[in-house]
Amino acid sequence: MKNNFQIFTFFLLLLILTGCSSILEEDPQTFYSEDVVFGTEDGVESAVNGLYSSFTHHDYHGAAWHNVLMPVSGKFFSTQRANVDATSLNTTPSNVNLRQLWSQAFETINVANTIIDNLENTDLELSNKEVSLGDAYFIRAASYFDLVRLFGGVPLKTSRTTLDDIHQPRASRAEVIDQVIADFELAKSLLPEAGSERLGYPNRLVASVYLAKLYMTLAGEDGADVNLWTKAHEEAVAVYNSQYYQLTPTYAELFDPANENTSESIFELQYGHTGGTRNSDIVRLYTPSNSTF
Repeated sequence: MKNNFQIFTFFLLLLILTGCSSILEEDPQTFYSEDVVFGTEDGVESAVNGLYSSFTHHDYHGAAWHNVLMPVSGKFFSTQRANVDATSLNTTPSNVNLRQLWSQAFETINVANTIIDNLENTDLELSNKEVSLGDAYFIRAASYFDLVRLFGGVPLKTSRTTLDDIHQPRASRAEVIDQVIADFELAKSLLPEAGSERLGYPNRLVASVYLAKLYMTLAGEDGADVNLWTKAHEEAVAVYNSQYYQLTPTYAELFDPANENTSESIFELQYGHTGGTRNSDIVRLYTPSNSTF
């Protein structure tokens, strides 16, 4: 009887272990490999939409960017614990908005690098390959432009982050600026002509505007090369001469919630009502505390 019980127990354990093994085997139903995502035009478009979603994320331009810079500029005054150091012009490394901004900016750069790595190394003929590369170079440049103005030299990542290079040292400020210029120039050559872009997405004139802003920023520094003013002028005049952007008939129109992407809008981040998803604090930050909007 005892032997029969031991045999039964052995087969029961064997059955359980076999069952556990089959349960633990992964059979992903909603996971898409990069080959799948970047193998179709719809997949590439989804990746680019994800890139802009990362750029507009709550922890980046949706809130953290404003929460870090506006108190320091004097535009905001806040008694919130999260902003008290910035309001006193003594932003510390423990500032939650600063940590969020740093992390999300590099997350955005990593998404851009993933798009670039895949599209630069595919032989597939995709109708949106060129413009999608332009989007990726543009957002990578814009993100590094944000970072270099805040922190100076930062880790310079031009390919997807791996476990081997996750703790990459800081590059010099000059190296980062050179990369920003190179990326904006690439974006300028890859993005669509003004007027042929999708609503809410940048065209090549937007890259020129950013380059003009970058050159003016550098030209205004002590001991700067005066030729930087010439470069800024060339980029800005190219945009002005295009006559693509025009002032709205009235100033009030810019503040009408129904007027999005107006003729004055050069690059406008797209936000909407997303129910329970908090992806932007713009209304909360820029309206009076007793507003009913």
